[in-house]
Amino acid sequence: RSLLMMSFTRNIVVFSYRNERLPSLPILDCRGIRNPKYDVLSDEEKIEGIKKSPLFEALVAGGVAMLECGSIAVGCTHGQHRSMAVALEIAEQANAAYSIKVCKAEEMGLGR
Repeated sequence: RSLLMMSFTRNIVVFSYRNERLPSLPILDCRGIRNPKYDVLSDEEKIEGIKKSPLFEALVAGGVAMLECGSIAVGCTHGQHRSMAVALEIAEQANAAYSIKVCKAEEMGLGR
């Protein structure tokens, strides 16, 4: 990781389309991934199911590319499983290039 690239912190803001205002950032919409919210599964099983979605890798690759221009927002209906799984994977893959902070929209005062 170069010192120049590490000096740039990138935020990945996870938000709910239902409960929060849209952040003024480029947005990745994760609602195309099947919603596991009401499945009778553990959170770990829900995340594994999300990662098996054909759309998951495309969203992650797009998010990593978008970070070159700055911070991004990742959203789904409730802002819990799909968007968080995508955001955490983007952070993991982009961590070599940037200092990454994943945060919930409510932490930034974006609640309705």
